[in-house]
Parts: sequence; C-alpha cells; structure tokens
Amino acid sequence: MKTIRSVLAGIFAVFALGACGGPAETSVIMEATILRAEGDVILLAPNEEDGSVTTTAHVCSTSVADIPLTGEDGSAIAAEDLAPGQIVSLEYDGYIRESYPGGITCSRLAVTGRQPDSWENPIDADEFFNPAPDPSDPYAGLPTLGIETRTAETAGYTAASYGSASWSENGRSTVVDSALPSSGEARERLAAVERQAGTEAPLRLAFSRNPAEFTLDCWEWDAFAAEGTEAAPADCSLDGLEFTFPGREGKYLCRVTAGWPEGDVTYFFALDASPFSLTLEEEIPLEDGEAGYTLFNRTGEEVSALFIPTLEKQTGDGWEILPLKAGFCGVRDPFPAVHRGTVSLDWWENLEPGRYRLSFSVQWEGEDYRPSCTFSLT
Repeated sequence: MKTIRSVLAGIFAVFALGACGGPAETSVIMEATILRAEGDVILLAPNEEDGSVTTTAHVCSTSVADIPLTGEDGSAIAAEDLAPGQIVSLEYDGYIRESYPGGITCSRLAVTGRQPDSWENPIDADEFFNPAPDPSDPYAGLPTLGIETRTAETAGYTAASYGSASWSENGRSTVVDSALPSSGEARERLAAVERQAGTEAPLRLAFSRNPAEFTLDCWEWDAFAAEGTEAAPADCSLDGLEFTFPGREGKYLCRVTAGWPEGDVTYFFALDASPFSLTLEEEIPLEDGEAGYTLFNRTGEEVSALFIPTLEKQTGDGWEILPLKAGFCGVRDPFPAVHRGTVSLDWWENLEPGRYRLSFSVQWEGEDYRPSCTFSLT
C-alpha cells in the first residue's frame, strides 16, 4: 500500500470549529490581547476601546508558525516568547471563520505592550476552554483534526472523526479500538468535504496540536468497501499540511495517522469529488411521514434530473430495492445548483425502522449519475 508521509517541522494548523466566512480583504490590522499561547497557536481577543479585554465572546485562534514575530523593542522573538496578557498588533488576510473560536490566518505579529498586573484573564473562568473531562468519552483530551477549505470568498472547516487511539498523558492512559474503517455503517456517517465548482484550491489539515509526524492515505470509496486497505490508493498530492482532491470524480475515504510523544491517533473523513450529491437528515422518525432532501449540482451548469426517488433497505445480504407505489411522469426536469424536495414515506409499503438509502437519477454530458445518501428510519 502506498503511503504518503509528511513530517511537520515548526508547522501548526489553525485551530477552528466551524464553517464559513465572508469576502476577504487584502490586509487587516487587529489590536488584541493574547489569552492563551500553546506552541505555535495562540488564542486572542480584540481589545475594547479602553484597551482591556474582559470577555471571551470574540476569541480568535491563529497559528504563528513561520511568520515574523517582534517584541516590544522591535527585535525578533520566537513563538515561545508569547504569553497571556501581552497586547499585540497583528496583520491577517481579512477572513474570520464563523466558528468559535474564530479562526484567522495571521501574516505578521508584534508585541506592543502588556495588560496591567490587576488584569484577570477571562479565559480562565470560561468552561468552554477549561472543560471538565468527560469520563464517558474515550477521546476526551485527545488532539482534534479538521479539514480547512477555501474559495475566493469563503473558508470552511469539516471535523474529522476519530478512529483508533493509544494515548498516555498526565497519568491517564487511553486505548480505543474503533469501528472505523471496517464498519460500513460507520463509514457512511463520516462527514464529507465536497469539491466546490470553479475552484481547485488545496485543502489543509488543521490539527489542534502539532504532531511529530503524520501520514495521509486515501482510497476510492467503493474500492475500499470491497478490498479494504488492500485497495489501490488514490493520490491526494500531499504537500506539508496541504493536499488536493484526487483527479478522478467520485467519493473517497481518507485516513490520517498522527503521532505525538504521548501516543498515536487515527482520524477519518470523506472526500466527495462527485459532480452531484444528496443530503438529508441522519435520522427520520416514521411518524413524520416524509423526508426532506437537498440535491447539489457542482458542475457549474444547469443539467437535467429525473426526480423519481429510489429507496433501498439495508439487509444482511446488502441493499434491497423497495417497490415504489407512487406514479411519476418520467420526464427530466432542469437541475440548477441546488434542488430541494420532499419524499412521502407513504410512497413505499410497510416501512419499518432500519437503515435506508435514497437516490435519484441525474444525467450530465451523456452520462448517468445516481447521487445517494443513507439514513435511518426510527
């Protein structure tokens, strides 16, 4: 199996938890106070009019790896010289991801002063940043991983799912054997990073803690389902923390294995490079009587679709197509960038709780596509 390996040396990813942002400006200056500094990552909050910071409502997170850092006297400093309470002037690209903390990409930072000795750091009393360990969560306290995406106008973040882990820190040891990637149902529940029309911008791995090394492996979705890790790998062209979608259309399973002195953690996520995709709620109560769905067209063109649903039920032998009792005209309709609709559960006989797959037929450039999505009826 081909493995792409990258060793991080003084590189750290922006820590963020959320999704999108607005148009970027060329350069923005922020006057802020550092609330927490851990390695190459700092948490900071914009200063209020009087220069103080008393709340964590507008906390931002940024990496300071490989950017110019200067102290109060104008001389160069290192990341380890940054500390809570320092007042800084920083330059960034105008993006603030609509998350909490809001992730920004800093290009220059200068320490300009310090909060007074009487200043109380608001982050110390914030339970969000100082959560009590959850004894029921085997992954509590482990580093997180997300995938950052960016277009000309937006930035986004998709959280990867944990796989197996072996970790020992502060007298606490954790060993987790995960259902990923062997469980098909667990794979279907993975969050997917979707390719956006009109952009080939690279993706970025965003770790919350700097790993000593990591590997990235990708496989075609259906090939992995049939052959597991023995399937031929897909090339994601890893360069440092950045990587690209595979060249071929389709859906892919990706695994990141990262190592720290405290242990190793694996993460999984999906890449969807298909021109079309379908989404709906993960769990739908039978008593609702219907299921709303959204179809996405990422070709940049208006295509035609046959909005006749196909519903399959998962059984011990695979997927069984259920007879559709409702009548449709069979005429294709225009399919713009987004199409939203609803299917009635009465269109199929005797539905019961279980795992199902919904799909539609889409035609583009002489080829037939069938975007699908799995869900549970409860």
